[in-house]
Formats: sequence, structure tokens, C-alpha cells
Amino acid sequence: MFSNAFATAALLAAPATLVHALDNGFGRTPVMGFNTYNDVGCSPNQTYVDATIRAFAQKGFKDAGYKYFQVDCGWQGFQRASNGSLTYDASTFPNGIAPLSKLARDSGFQWSMYTDQGKFSCDTRTAAQGLRPGSLGFENQDALQFAGWNTAYVKVDNCYIDSADNNAPKDPRTDFPDRFGKMSTALQNVGIKGMLVCQWGTPYASSTGLQGPAEWTPPLANSYRVSDDITQGWASVLRILNQGIHVNLRGLNAPGKFSDMDLLEVGNPGMSTDEQATHFAVWALFKSALMVSTPVPSMSDTTRNILLNKDLIAINQDSAGQPVKLIQRFSNDRDVYAGPLADGDQAVLLVDHSNTVRTLSIDFASLGIRSATVKNLWTGRTTTGQTSYSAQVSAHGSLPLRLSNIVRQSVSAPRLTWIEAESGSFAGGANVQSCSGCSGGQKAGNIGNGGGSLTLSNIRTSQATQDVRFDYIDCEVGYMGGLNTRGASISVNGGPGQSVIFPLTGYNWDKDVAKNHLVRLSGFSTTATNTIKISGLSGNTQSVLRSKSFLATLVPAKMSLWEFIFGFSEETKRKFPEPFVNANIDRHGRKRQVPMEVLSLGMGRTGTASMKAALIRLGYPTCHGFDMHANKRDVVMWDEAFEAKYHNNKSLDLNKPDFWDQLLGHVSATTDTPCNAFGPELINAYPNAKVILVEREIESWYKSFAQALIRSADHPYVIQFFCLWDPWGMGYFKNLQKRGFMQGQFRANTADEWRANARPIYREHYAEIRQVLKDQPERLLNYRLGSGWEPLCEFLGKPVPDEPFPRINESASHDEFQLVVAMIMMRSIIRNIVVVTSPFVVGLLAWRYASA
Repeated sequence: MFSNAFATAALLAAPATLVHALDNGFGRTPVMGFNTYNDVGCSPNQTYVDATIRAFAQKGFKDAGYKYFQVDCGWQGFQRASNGSLTYDASTFPNGIAPLSKLARDSGFQWSMYTDQGKFSCDTRTAAQGLRPGSLGFENQDALQFAGWNTAYVKVDNCYIDSADNNAPKDPRTDFPDRFGKMSTALQNVGIKGMLVCQWGTPYASSTGLQGPAEWTPPLANSYRVSDDITQGWASVLRILNQGIHVNLRGLNAPGKFSDMDLLEVGNPGMSTDEQATHFAVWALFKSALMVSTPVPSMSDTTRNILLNKDLIAINQDSAGQPVKLIQRFSNDRDVYAGPLADGDQAVLLVDHSNTVRTLSIDFASLGIRSATVKNLWTGRTTTGQTSYSAQVSAHGSLPLRLSNIVRQSVSAPRLTWIEAESGSFAGGANVQSCSGCSGGQKAGNIGNGGGSLTLSNIRTSQATQDVRFDYIDCEVGYMGGLNTRGASISVNGGPGQSVIFPLTGYNWDKDVAKNHLVRLSGFSTTATNTIKISGLSGNTQSVLRSKSFLATLVPAKMSLWEFIFGFSEETKRKFPEPFVNANIDRHGRKRQVPMEVLSLGMGRTGTASMKAALIRLGYPTCHGFDMHANKRDVVMWDEAFEAKYHNNKSLDLNKPDFWDQLLGHVSATTDTPCNAFGPELINAYPNAKVILVEREIESWYKSFAQALIRSADHPYVIQFFCLWDPWGMGYFKNLQKRGFMQGQFRANTADEWRANARPIYREHYAEIRQVLKDQPERLLNYRLGSGWEPLCEFLGKPVPDEPFPRINESASHDEFQLVVAMIMMRSIIRNIVVVTSPFVVGLLAWRYASA
């Protein structure tokens, strides 16, 4: 389990406490409507409400199913009426509330109001300016007033519980059920069935430990706020999404007790159109209330189209009331969610976390589905008999799908081996802690605190890359700030740490366990035992309960000491032919043999090996960084290019094709380093070539890049030694590594400077390529690996091959390639040392023999 540290716990977590919902017929589907707050805060007025009601009806929202019109904070007067009930602020509502309620009902809506279960109401005013009364102690009077205005649904807030000095307390309290229960009873007694408890996801301190609102509100209300207020921006959407995941997984979000993820920000500043669309799709499929809160009379068609998406609304209002649940999080890349619908269909949602234009894809076998009819809920396009689905999305975009005509497939239960975290090795303050909801009653905690880590050993598996299952706890709730996640660095067999982002699991560090959370890890040996080390990420801590792995049958090729001593196998030579070619071609003065047609200019470690394989399959001879090992004399020309661009050698004009036709005249396409270091020049030199940018989430890229390239700069004297003793091998790459990549492209003189500059230059690179092509958008494809053949082939005008898109594990491939190169280099160094030193050794032995 993960909690405030990683911890591995018991086989089964304690089940969620079962409570009876307020079963009064209200809230069998999530509420839909309009709320004033995100538009005007606590400052509504009669003119604004009147105009918004009319516009809301005219723009088709009533017909789409939006039912409630809700006036939020700021409507109340500052003094109660003579009978003790709330009344309206006559300065802003001169005609009162009743005419507005009638207008809403005459327009086809139901009227909804706001109050606060504290001494004062929430407000954007300060205490010094004067606060409006809350309903605490006046529940019956206020309920009667709401009924008199024909109110159907009341939002009940949580501000100023004790005094005017305590606006929005987030500390756990023992009075929630009793305090909100009084308002619930008063509303039910006057026939108002709908109530939302809005206390921002703050925990209830019960006798059995902390509970979230999903656990204690169902007997009192039809809905509860799962989180703190939404604010403008994508980070706020993520914060609330991560807080809602555990509620769905635990079955606490259902008809009569739906979690409310707060008002919609669609139409407001702070997010791109695609982020707003994803925000709406998440709220709809998580079965949150859909409450519009943006200026309606001036609403754009784009905003209106998002909010009136009939297919997403249909899933939100599906009678089964089942939200989608997290199937798997691919950290910093994407989330996959799925859930059942009443008619047997399946709702599926993919959410991009890479913040790039890319293709989102899903293989339906991962959902136990052989084939299905698929409807893309953004485009409305339906395709039949699909076993998988892919579509391009923009940064933070989403892919909501409805699957019908589903053909299920039987899925054999995987053979799993559980490893209790408390059985591992602890370091840096990590320790075993008690946990009543954990298997064995224990968890491994304090992972990440002060460098605490947990290492699990003697793990056997037959799959090099696999989905490992974790039970974990994370109960640190973030309110207005943070993302409601904890990060971990998980390393397999001492390899680079893989960043893993874990969402909240609840409130109770002793019980609220998330089980079977899938984490895709790579780097396992299939022939020997393995270790998994879990440590903190950027100061985060977790609690791990246990982990388990699939036992599969994938055995990668391995190179051995035998190959080092006696020569490489034919299998290794086929897999990595470049170091064995030794072409020795001087390309100076050569002419172009094939036209340059494709420039794939993404940075190295962004799937360039896969892209090379794809381009070759499409008929383009392609240059990749590995190719320099096949013809080391090319390195000399690359040195010349780096000197010309980065070290002020003006002897070459790299914006013209003359030089490039010599060096790259034998290829029609480029990818990888060092070609990407000359992106603008190649674009200018070949104005008819199409350009592909493959981008990767920056932290994921950096870890891979630093592991592959920067670490070599940590040992300059070792590199000098190798270059000295292998001048016709490693020696060729000395200047390219230092003058070209480090000092040139990355403007660094040391390994530490290289690390510091890597991320900014990564960003600069992509921005520069897009700027160069801003007036030629038809030349550029922003491609995301995983999106398959279709976008690439459409861009290049090629037929789609009848085979899977190449998928080369670049980290593993690069590491294996480097191992081959290192073996060849070491054999060469040993041979050269023997050749150089043998005369001296023979002479020394002869001298010793003669002296004897």
C-alpha cells in the first residue's frame, strides 16, 4: 500500500462501510442545471438571474435535460425576517425570489436555492463588510421559506460554522452528521427532496476513524461534494479527478448518493477548448452533477456544443448510475476508465496526461472484449466489429467511447505471486506499520520520508515488461492546492527509477486501501531473480501494502560473456547490424541518390527507433543515430556540421542542400540524433520534405535521455582512456559527444550543466520547429507513438500496411545496442593494449631470462 510512505499490506482491504441512502426518489440520476457561482460569485442580482434563465432555455439546455436553475451565495439579506426565516437582499432582488422561481418553472426548469449550515453563509465579502446569515439553528424556518418559493433542490454549504473568524474550515469534525442532519430533516418535512451536502470533501471524525462524505452523507442527502471548490485551470480538474477515483472504485458513487465534483468551468478562462471538453467528459462519465456556471447569454457555439453533447449526457443520465472506474493509469501519459451501462453497453474514457498532440488507443481485450461497435462521442462516428480503437487528440484531450454489440471473450485468470511489502528490505527510515485494512495487518510506511525506501527481492517472472499490481494507501487530501496524488520512483534491478503517480485512496490511513492498482514496469530479467526498489519522488511519500506480478512467457535475447570472448551470435548481429558493418565510406563529394522526403525531427529517446522501422516499412531509406556505427567516417562530417552551426565555423551553409546531399544523399528520411540538432537547417534545405514531430512527456524523456547519454559525461577521464586505446572506434565519437552534443546542442561544459539545460532545450527544440513551420502547417505532423499507422500514412500519402506498427522498446533497445558497442570497444581496447605492450613484455621477459 501507499500512504504517507509506501507500505505493503494485507491481501484484502477492509470493505467500505455500507450505509443506506436517502431513498426518496430524488437523484436517481445526477442533477443537471445551472448555478450562478462560477460566473458572478456571491454577487447575483435580479437582472442577471432573469436574463440567464431566459437564455438558458432559449439555447436548448432545457431540451437537453438540464433541469435545475440554482442561485448560489449572495442572494440573502443581512437580517432575518420577523418570523426568523431567511429573506432576500432587496437591494439586488427588488422584486424578491418568487418571481424568479416562477420564471424558471414557467421556462421548464425547477427552482433551486443555496444556504449554509453555519452561523453565516459563505461569501466573497469579508466579516468587516458584513456577512449574511447561515441556517444553523434556523433549519425549520429556512426550509419553510424555501418551500414557499417552490424550491426542489438545496445546496447546503459549510462556512462559518463557529464564528465569523473561521470561514472555510478543512479540519476533520465530529458534528457533520448531526449538523447537516438537522437541515436534511427540515427539508424532507416540507417536501423538498433534493439536498447537496457541500463541505468540500472534508473528513468526518467518526468513532471508527476518518470518513469521507461518500461514507457518512447518504442517509442525509442525495449528493455530496467530493472535493474542495473547482478553480480555473487544468490542475484543478486533475485535483478533483484524482479525488473522485477512489469513490468510484469503492462503489460509493451510485443512484441516490452521487458524488458532486463541483460546478463546470466549461466556457470560462483558464483552459483550452480541448481541456474544457475533457473536463466535461470526465464529469459526465464519473456521474457527477452537470451544473453549467458561465455567462449564458454570450456563450460561444463551441462552449454550447460541449455542454449539449447528447451522447455524453446520455451516459451521465444512464439509469444504471454506474460511473466509469480507473482501469489503468499510465503515469504522465494517459488514464483508461470503463464502466457498464443499463442496456449492456460499455462506457470507455481515455484521458491524455502527456500534454501533447497525440493518438490515444485502446485494445478492447484489456477490457475482456473481443469486439464491439464503437461510437466516438466527440465525432459521433460509429464503426462496427472493432477489436481496438485509436484517435488523435490535442493536449489534455480525451477519447470518450460507447461500446455496443459487445462480444465478450473469456480471460484466464493470471497466475499471480503476491509479495508482502513488510517482507522487504527497508532503508532511510522506511518501516513496518500497523494497518487494520491491510493483508497481514501491516504495511510498509515512510517510503520517501528522509530518503526512505523499500526493496523487494527474489522476484521471478517470465516477462521483461509487465503490469505489476500494487495495494497502496494515499490519504493525504489536497484542497485548493495540489493534485491529490503521491509520486513514487520505482526501479527494477537497479535501473533508472520509473515515475509512478498514485491517486487518493480515501481518508483513513489505517483502512482505505486501493487494491490491484496496475503499474507497468520494465527491466525485469526472465532468467534470474529480480529486485524492485520503491522510493519517494520529489519529496512524496507513500504506503505500500503488497505487489504481485504476472508470470508470462516472454524471454528476450541476452548477450553473454561467451559472446564477448568468442564472438557475437548471428542473432545479435541481425538485431544490431550497424556495429558489424564497418562500411568505411567517405561521403565528401557524393551526390544525392534518392530524394529527401521525410524529416522526423523529434528529440532522441522519443521513439525514434520505432519511427525508423515504420519509415523503412513505408519505403523510405532512413538515417538514425545508430547508423554512424556502420560508417564511422560519417562522424567526421557530423563534426563539421556541429562546428558550423554551434561553433561559428562559417565554411558551410547548412540551409542549402549541398552539404546534406553528400552526408544524407543515400536516405529519403531522417530520425533521431544527430539529425534533430539541425532541424531548421534541414527544413530550409529541403522545402518539399514533410516534417514529423514525435514528442514525449518531458520528465519521462529526461530520465531516459539522462540515463542513455548524460551519464557518460560524468566520467570524462574514462572516456579519454577509451578513446586513446580505441582510436578507430570510440575515438571517432569523442568530439561528437563533447563538442557536438554537450557543448553544441545542449550548451553545456559539464555533465551537471547538461542536466540543467536538457529540459529547457527540449522545449526550445519543439517550439523552434513549430515556429519555422508556422506558415506551412501542411508540412507538419505532430505524431504520438502509439497512434498506429493511420495518421502517419495519411500524412505521407501511403497505404496502411497490414501489420502492427513497429513498437521497439527504445530504452531496452538502446541499452542492448550500447552493450554490443561496449563489448566491441572493450575487445578492441584489449587487443590494442596487447599489441602495444607485447613487445615490451617480450623484451622484459627476455631481459629477465638473459639476466638469469
